[in-house]
Amino acid sequence: MKIEEVRSASLSDYEVFKHLVQEVTTKDVRDNNKLKKIRLPYEYKKITSGVISYLSKNKTTSFDDSTNWNPITMPKYDDTKFIEILTELNDKTNGKLFKWEKLQLINTTPKSMVEVFAIVEECDNRLDESEIEAIINVFSSLTKSLSK
Repeated sequence: MKIEEVRSASLSDYEVFKHLVQEVTTKDVRDNNKLKKIRLPYEYKKITSGVISYLSKNKTTSFDDSTNWNPITMPKYDDTKFIEILTELNDKTNGKLFKWEKLQLINTTPKSMVEVFAIVEECDNRLDESEIEAIINVFSSLTKSLSK
């Protein structure tokens, strides 16, 4: 097997969730409009519903403490909020983050400097402490606004 393109695109959890929900709902609409129903493989339905179920539930940021739930869920995101987060990250870090780092930050919603250091390569060389604090503040304000 030959790899033609290495990582041609990266997706966030939100983008995957949105695509799968849209895929499921459009299949249902098309099925209702046609006399002959399209039968999707059982495995496809099972995997799709499992991923949607996983992404729509609260995700934990701590493996040790199961009570430390992150209040951000995929259904509370929308396109404007997603774009707002990306532009805020660009503004706060002066465009120093790579796209995949921003997507990882959105997926994990860091609450401490350690989590930011784990995601951003050479964080200590590329970002100063105020920029790291700004990243954490972006996600803490997001968490507060979505948990209301």
